[in-house]
Amino acid sequence: MYTPFVIKELTGRKTRTGIIIAIIAIMSSLLILVTVFLDTFSSAIYLPFKGIDASMVLQKSSGQKTVNTASTIRIPFGKTVFSRNEVSAISSLNHIKDISKSLVVWQFGKNGFVPIEGVEPAGFISKKLSNWITKGIFIPDKHSKVAVLESHFAKFNHLKVGDTLTLNQEKLTVCGTIKTKEESQIFASSVYISADNAQLISGTEGYNQIYLKIDNLEQENTVKQSIKGINNNIIAISGSTVSSSLGNVSDIYRKFYWFGLGIIVTIVTLILVKINTIALYEKSRDIGIMQSVGWSGTDIITHTLRDVLFKTVLGVLLGIFISRGIIAFISHVTLQFSPLGLNNQVSLTVPVVYSPLVAAAYSILIILLSLIVTYVLARKLAYAKPAVNLRRV
Repeated sequence: MYTPFVIKELTGRKTRTGIIIAIIAIMSSLLILVTVFLDTFSSAIYLPFKGIDASMVLQKSSGQKTVNTASTIRIPFGKTVFSRNEVSAISSLNHIKDISKSLVVWQFGKNGFVPIEGVEPAGFISKKLSNWITKGIFIPDKHSKVAVLESHFAKFNHLKVGDTLTLNQEKLTVCGTIKTKEESQIFASSVYISADNAQLISGTEGYNQIYLKIDNLEQENTVKQSIKGINNNIIAISGSTVSSSLGNVSDIYRKFYWFGLGIIVTIVTLILVKINTIALYEKSRDIGIMQSVGWSGTDIITHTLRDVLFKTVLGVLLGIFISRGIIAFISHVTLQFSPLGLNNQVSLTVPVVYSPLVAAAYSILIILLSLIVTYVLARKLAYAKPAVNLRRV
């Protein structure tokens, strides 16, 4: 009874039917595309830097158990020594390419304190520091009683290569001076010695600062979460401005993802409600005629729901087809980037992937929404007086 009438009505009013199906198709494809692009963004921002190593500095923020206030050499408050188990667990994490440990201590004197860092001469952080040597050499091995001074500190204290520096009664020979790069000044020390010598002058075993080299910039947040699982008091700080900036962008994205998606869904929902409402009120005259020829309220509601269901399913299927076509096109577009301003170009293909789960979820949402709105309004019109419906334009 209903299906032939529905088909006849659809084919007889092609313009109105086409407009409704087109609007539903646009709305459904818009929801799918926005969600897919939002999901893609967090990983896409790292693509120009794919294959570039990331660095990270770890410190442990829990307070010291004991502090020897009589000693001139002390562990800074807020830089607790890592346990051997923690160091071992961090070393075994996925995506860790290299690890370098150090012991940071302060020497207190009449003019304040001097930050001293004991590093592993064979570690990658020592190799990085050795590239900044302006005079002399870097620490040759862990047994050498030598110190490397930051150039400004050396100049202020009138120290040069070959002079003697006394740290807690330990005499060390100045073997070189370095000039710290701007991006590393936040972790810079005034004096660099071997980790063994730092442990000797401070009476401390172990390390309170760890440098990590990660195999991929994109994995930095994953590593940070894994480190939090080892000890929640460990603070992981990005070792480069690029990594820090991208991480901030990714964090902001995650915080506003659901907010932005909620706004889009709300707007699309309101548009669909409006379209279904207008379409149904345009049929009020037809409903009045149905009432006049003997259709019951249940018959009218059933017919109207079938009509809307047919149009909505067609619109949703068309929207899925459109969104898949757009995603397929964009996924094959290749762009050229120069990461970090380097001359070598990097080819980048945006990793946009069609999600059947997202498409199915939005299809169900749109169909249910259309049926609910139609049922509420159709029930109101179906049980109104025929004269009222016939008077509506």
